[in-house]
Amino acid sequence: MNFDFSKNPFIILTIVTITGILVGKFLLSIEYAFWLSCIFIILFLFSSLIVKSKNISLLFLFASLLFIMAVRINAVYNFPDNHIAFQDYSKIESITGKVIETKYKSNNKNKYTISVSNAEIDNQLIETNGKVLLSIVKVTQKFHYGDLLKIRCKLQEPKSQRNPGQFDYKNYLSGKDIFLISYINHIDSVDVLEQRAGNIFIHTIIEPLKNHFNQSINSFLSPENGSILRALLLGEKQDIENETLDQFKNVGVVHVLAISGLHVGFIIIFVLMILSFFRLNYKTKIYSLLIILFIYIVIINFKAPVIRASIMAGLYLLAKLTERKISLFNIIYFAAFLLLVIDPRDIFNPGFQFSFAAVISIVYGYPKLNELIPLKMKLNKINRESRIKGFFFKFIWDPLLVSLAAVLGTLPLTIYYYGIMPTYAIFANILVIPLVGLIVFLGIFLVVFALFSSLVAGSLGNLIDLLFDLLKYVISVFYEFPYSYFYSATPSIFMVLLMLILVYILFNIKSRSHRLNGIGIILVLLFININHSSNSNHLEVTFLDVGQGDACFIKFPNGESMLVDGGDATKDWDQGKNTIVPFLKFNDISKIKYMVASHAHNDHIGGLTEILNTVSVDTLVISSYEFTTKKYKEMIEICEIKNVPIRYVEKGDLLYPDSSCRVYILHPSDEFVKENDFSGAECNNSSIVMKIQYGENGILLTGDAEKKAEKEYTEYADFLECEIIKIGHHGSRTSSTQNMLNYVNPMVGVISVAERNKFRHPSPVTINKLRDNNIKSFLTSTNGAVKFQISPDKIKLINWNKNSLKLF
Repeated sequence: MNFDFSKNPFIILTIVTITGILVGKFLLSIEYAFWLSCIFIILFLFSSLIVKSKNISLLFLFASLLFIMAVRINAVYNFPDNHIAFQDYSKIESITGKVIETKYKSNNKNKYTISVSNAEIDNQLIETNGKVLLSIVKVTQKFHYGDLLKIRCKLQEPKSQRNPGQFDYKNYLSGKDIFLISYINHIDSVDVLEQRAGNIFIHTIIEPLKNHFNQSINSFLSPENGSILRALLLGEKQDIENETLDQFKNVGVVHVLAISGLHVGFIIIFVLMILSFFRLNYKTKIYSLLIILFIYIVIINFKAPVIRASIMAGLYLLAKLTERKISLFNIIYFAAFLLLVIDPRDIFNPGFQFSFAAVISIVYGYPKLNELIPLKMKLNKINRESRIKGFFFKFIWDPLLVSLAAVLGTLPLTIYYYGIMPTYAIFANILVIPLVGLIVFLGIFLVVFALFSSLVAGSLGNLIDLLFDLLKYVISVFYEFPYSYFYSATPSIFMVLLMLILVYILFNIKSRSHRLNGIGIILVLLFININHSSNSNHLEVTFLDVGQGDACFIKFPNGESMLVDGGDATKDWDQGKNTIVPFLKFNDISKIKYMVASHAHNDHIGGLTEILNTVSVDTLVISSYEFTTKKYKEMIEICEIKNVPIRYVEKGDLLYPDSSCRVYILHPSDEFVKENDFSGAECNNSSIVMKIQYGENGILLTGDAEKKAEKEYTEYADFLECEIIKIGHHGSRTSSTQNMLNYVNPMVGVISVAERNKFRHPSPVTINKLRDNNIKSFLTSTNGAVKFQISPDKIKLINWNKNSLKLF
């Protein structure tokens, strides 16, 4: 397919727009971008009015657009001086503002976006603006759009990325212009000053419609299926079970749960079908449809995929109405151009990227695949009148090619954002998408008939429940297939571009010129990537922030790895799943040589279960002390199922991960392995204590060993000397005796601890002791993950957020 760019001008305009956004985001300040845009606008006017050269004018026009977008992206991040993010929020006693967005959960952990108008500091009101995300727990009363609230609360910044590869909540909220959050758990903290103070259109039309949607779904569907239908119709996924989300994601069909062009298409079909009953002319139908689409966009809070799909559908229908020639590519890129002009940050939004990648892949790739696999042409020659053949193409072959095009086009993004390669996604989508379409279609009927007939709505609800059961069954079948998905490391931007070019070559495999162009781009990317990568023989040690628990990851010079502990795993948060697995993917770790469980307490082994289920583990290393908990038994059972060898170690044992390193087991001794005190301390004192030696530098990992155990292993005396020590028992005063510190004599002490934990760790006694011994201390509660790069004669602290080093 050869593009005529003169007939598709928005392709070039969108490319220039994206380039300008990237230039403004990463290279130019707003001042430089502003003056450069002024210069090129003047040059454009000069070339078009005086020189009258079309080519030069276009060049200056594109340059003007580029720098205007650089100004635009910078302006988006500039806020007025009285913005609440610039206030001393620690002194704010209360805020007053309107509810502009609500997110209700079935467990009453509701969230509200508040548009702040003033804040109270020292009993004085200060005019301010900006947004605050308010989370309310243990309160059954719900607040609504437009409610003017006075909220007595403490504001805080959202948590930034705490570990490499982990989700950055602060960055996610900043993309929504939210820089402060607050939590309250008592209704007395909120005063409703005024109700329904917002936009009258939203109050009188949008909110009643949205409430009716929710009430209809809640009344006629089971809670689990209702949560999925709310995601399909309203884009609200907060009540879907994590297990269900994981299955959809791993099978490669999670996109159906996000509001997208697919859903807009179903809604358009439904609306046109209903309007056809009223014998309206074509023009009236189109305008009515556009009004309904606009209302739907407002209901789902202006989600970009729906805006994109609605713009595309609207332009297509208007072009048909006016009998103009239609270029699908021009329509697609116009939608992208318009959205990026409105909010340039959308280019960094995964939803925006997936949405356009999918639709461009389908429009561009489907005809290419039809040419590449000419089954239709061959069968047409055999029998032109076969109904079976028509059914095959319409319901099997064409959906297969469309699904294949979409999966191929979005696969690089799927790997980048989810770290998963779904094996059967193409075939799963063929079954899942029609089922979802039918459910969405019937869901709209349910909402409509709920206004008139509970009997009909109830029957529709029962039918939808059955279809949901079938949908979940289909997904579970694909999920349980062998090798249904593969975990992948988080690729670099270069690798994502490389994968996109490979998809482009695949689509154009028959074209020699396209193949050569693609191969040329790949060679350039590989050259750049090779020149920016470097191999080193360092030992890397990362103390992960797993809250009130321990987890330390060691990568040895030969590439082998060891994980010591895995944090806790509760119903609400599994450190293995949410912290350590993303870290492993980010660092391209698919195999761990030694997984060490220092001792059997849940805050050290809870997350190891998920890791055993996710990556390959050569050997589980545990203490010989018999202390069985539910998590401990679960860990052992998984090892038995997966045939992971278990090595029980005691004082004097050695591990051999790398010929250039030694891992010495210093504790527990036989006395502690046979301890039968059962007071709680005996499990801590049975912790595996190990020393990792690399050249002149050593690291001492102490688990939760307390004073009694320290007295035992200090018999090693000067052999304990290490440059880095993991401070025992989260900095408790029950560990870190002066005698032990004297022998170790470390430069750095790392304390793995949660902020505001119930144990009040670390103890001030321990902190003072580290200071008095000139030991530089790092707390994961303050610093997040702490990472060191160690060579035989040097130690460097890696600022992994900024990719910088500090020599010790």
